[in-house]
Amino acid sequence: MAQIDLGRLRFAWQGAWDNATAYELNDVVTNSNSIYVGIATTIPAGTLTTNTSYWAVMLDVSSFATDSDITTAVNNLVDSAP
Repeated sequence: MAQIDLGRLRFAWQGAWDNATAYELNDVVTNSNSIYVGIATTIPAGTLTTNTSYWAVMLDVSSFATDSDITTAVNNLVDSAP
């Protein structure tokens, strides 16, 4: 997979988390609308991304506004205008 090099930080993009795959330090996966990075030297297959001994959240997109949220906010703003 692609490696992202940020100087001394190097991440290896692994795509969607797979229960059957063992991962390594700095592997990056997506799972349940979030992005996780491996923080242990070795991560055994089947280790859930919720296990904070092995994974850290890089980005939690579940709290992002959806298109519907934005449309509703704009409509409410327009409706409340004098």
